[in-house]
Amino acid sequence: MTDTADWRMLASQSEAARNNALDGVDGVPAIHRSLPQVVEQTARVYREKRSHAPKIDDDALSKATRLLAAEGVDLSSLHRRATAELDLHAPMDEDPFPVTRTLEDFIRQNQETARRSTLREARRNAARGFENFMDDCLSQEARRSELSTMSSLAPLSRLHGVAPPGASPAPGRGGATPYRAGYTPASFHATPGALSLSARTPMAAALPASSVEGGAAANLLRATAQLNSDVGLEPGKATQTMCGARLREEPPKAVRRCWDALRGIVGGLGTRAVDEDRAMALVRGARRLLERQYLDHVDSKLRNQLETAQVGSSRHYGKLAELDSYMHLRYPRDNADPSPDAKWHLLFLCLRCGLADEARRVKDEIQSPELTHFDEWLRRGCVEQSEAERLAETCQRVVSSSLQDQRNNVWRLLVLTVMSGMRDAHKRFLDHYADTMFSTIEDFLWFKLAMCRALDPAPGDWPSPGGGHVSTGSPTLAAGSGGAGRRPQYTVRDMQADINRWPEEHYTRKGRDPLLYVWVLLLTMQPHAALDYLKSDSGAARSHSEAELDAVHMAYALHVDGALAALPPVANVNAAAGALTLRPWELVWELAQDYARRIGDAEAEAVARHGLETDNGPGPLGEGERGSFAAAAALEYAVAASKMAGTDCESLGALLQRLVTVNARFGATLGLAKPTDASRLVHLENGVDGALKRLRDVAERCEKQAQHDAAVGLYLAAREPRPALKLLSMKISNLVASRQSDQSTLTSTAEFNDLCARGEEAMTQLRELHRAPPSEAECFAALFNTAHVLCNAAAARLGGAGARAKWQAANDRLREMARFVPTPHGSDAQVEECRRAVASHQHLRAHIKDVLVAAGEATYELARDDRGRAIQPADELTHRRLELLQRLASELREKEANRRLQDLKSRLSRLTGTRAGW
Repeated sequence: MTDTADWRMLASQSEAARNNALDGVDGVPAIHRSLPQVVEQTARVYREKRSHAPKIDDDALSKATRLLAAEGVDLSSLHRRATAELDLHAPMDEDPFPVTRTLEDFIRQNQETARRSTLREARRNAARGFENFMDDCLSQEARRSELSTMSSLAPLSRLHGVAPPGASPAPGRGGATPYRAGYTPASFHATPGALSLSARTPMAAALPASSVEGGAAANLLRATAQLNSDVGLEPGKATQTMCGARLREEPPKAVRRCWDALRGIVGGLGTRAVDEDRAMALVRGARRLLERQYLDHVDSKLRNQLETAQVGSSRHYGKLAELDSYMHLRYPRDNADPSPDAKWHLLFLCLRCGLADEARRVKDEIQSPELTHFDEWLRRGCVEQSEAERLAETCQRVVSSSLQDQRNNVWRLLVLTVMSGMRDAHKRFLDHYADTMFSTIEDFLWFKLAMCRALDPAPGDWPSPGGGHVSTGSPTLAAGSGGAGRRPQYTVRDMQADINRWPEEHYTRKGRDPLLYVWVLLLTMQPHAALDYLKSDSGAARSHSEAELDAVHMAYALHVDGALAALPPVANVNAAAGALTLRPWELVWELAQDYARRIGDAEAEAVARHGLETDNGPGPLGEGERGSFAAAAALEYAVAASKMAGTDCESLGALLQRLVTVNARFGATLGLAKPTDASRLVHLENGVDGALKRLRDVAERCEKQAQHDAAVGLYLAAREPRPALKLLSMKISNLVASRQSDQSTLTSTAEFNDLCARGEEAMTQLRELHRAPPSEAECFAALFNTAHVLCNAAAARLGGAGARAKWQAANDRLREMARFVPTPHGSDAQVEECRRAVASHQHLRAHIKDVLVAAGEATYELARDDRGRAIQPADELTHRRLELLQRLASELREKEANRRLQDLKSRLSRLTGTRAGW
């Protein structure tokens, strides 16, 4: 009976629910089935409840879960919040129709079950997507680690003759060859530290293993080469190019922050006008950078706290509505207050985000006479002097007045202070509100940048209390002009003096983040001090291993875009005095030169440590040349310094001269020995002829300044063997003269062997390139033979078992000098030819006395056997040669040589006479 009553009650409730649905009651669908059908359908719904979960696009769900994982959303917390917000209860009971359950409760429970199933499935998908995302990250990290390892091993492997993974041995050469001709494995193209450039661009094919810069250094070298080749760059192009090259290798966050700041600052350059126009353009670029960052912060804040953010008032839309929501999140009181003071806060947020159109809309809502010139300030960044002074006076009255709600009026005061641009208004605001209004360094710097009206104080302004550099005669950018004693405007120099009042520890979090100070210096228009701090051992270089790399290329980019010239250095207690006195091109050159020298030293150290040859394979200055990464860097930065300096700099020849003489390795590894069509220097000089002419110019500069080693190498590179041989002859002559007291080991010294090797190369060039006659080559070879003659003679005079062999070696060298020293079968005509040849050879003439004496001694000693007896039939030839040598000495007026040769003749006569008597 009870069951029948329950079923009747359920039927009546169903009929009532049906009637309510027909009357428009939401949430309960109309029922057009019999009671058994309802029971059957309900049981099937319960069994297959998960099949009723709403379908979700897999691609959209995957993207959503990845976004949640990237934003760091806790999925468990998200599930708990969703369950609480949707008012979900415990799962359905086993019995779908308890006695106390109504049909509305049953339908609502099924809907809750479907929602729970959907959330559970979404949670599983989110977890699965997050796991896939982490797997991808780990795979990419492993790949980068593998490539980094290959980049450090590949240069050493190719020098040892070991092929990196993926390289095939050259046909017919076995498996020890690193690469076959023209082949580079695919796995090596993306290796940090390897460059794959065109034939007209320098290649860093073999980075030193000890180089800490890796791929970043190679990318920046390629960017430098590109900028060296470009002509008529647009303002900011150099910084954009260099920034892209530096950030390609995913540097640390602090490094990225500095380069982003550099790109944003130089992005403010419009047209290249006078320096002060360019300086204020850089100030505007820095301010816009901070505005874009703040706008990104607002968007991120709203995304992360979307459940608590509220839409702004109904009259706002777009960005203004978002700023209303942001005000509710950060300043609930201001957003709740509909008074005009809250609108001033909204106006300030528009200015802080750089939203000019939205700021005009809010200004129209405020309708304050104080904002009469607001549009002019937005357009020009300043107002007329009279209006600026009026705004400063208004600010003074606002500060001094006792208002009930000081919190809201501070936004009005802040906007008016920024519009005035006056030094006293700036100081007054900071004195009262600096601690409460500027909680971050970004807000503090934006306020100061927005206040700046000119680079230097205008003539007649009150003196700046901050000190620092103040240039005279610079025009001011502020609108209007004032007489003596007018209210001073806030300038860039004032801002710099304020910033430099505190030591670096104030900005580096007590040394934990030294690059933050570099960022501050860049934003406050102090690039010279930033570069000096970046590269100094006591600055950022202490904790940033790539500090010098960043300093060099930041300086290059800033100078190419004209930023260094537009912003003269200021007094800074944290910068070295020398960095503030160098001209821009000098600063860049010093940085580039030190950087190239350090890379060369690191490369030499790696070569010495692993016992490798200094020839690192083809590449840095052209595909057909030999060289190193240091050579490519040295050439590119020399070209960069020459190009940037313009009329105030020495020519490229002078810079190359300094480069090849500052370190002996650079002269050998510059890759200039054989200019070809693939040479970087050929490309820069528009052809082989131009490159050879440049090398001759550098060689002549080195010769004039007595830098003979570099001059010889450059002459040979320029295919000018005659001046090279002239210098080599002089060096050998000086070497022989310096070892007058001990010539027995002359030819065994490393210096002499190096001179002989270079002399052989020069004579080969003379014969092959210039088609010189044999007599001309003999003239230059005579001095090398002279050294050997004197060395062998000195060694033979010491006696011993090998004395006769030394005399014979000296005599053999004398036969090669038949043009200068008479032979035993010579005649009077030969003596005259020898005299003329010796007289025309300046350096040989200086040593002919010793040569003649050595020739006489060799002739005498070889005329005797080991027992000191004369050898037949050499007596006649020996007398004849000594007579010819004495006659040549007499013709050359060498009295000492003549006397010693006469003594040798007498001794030979006694020797032959003794033998005849015996």
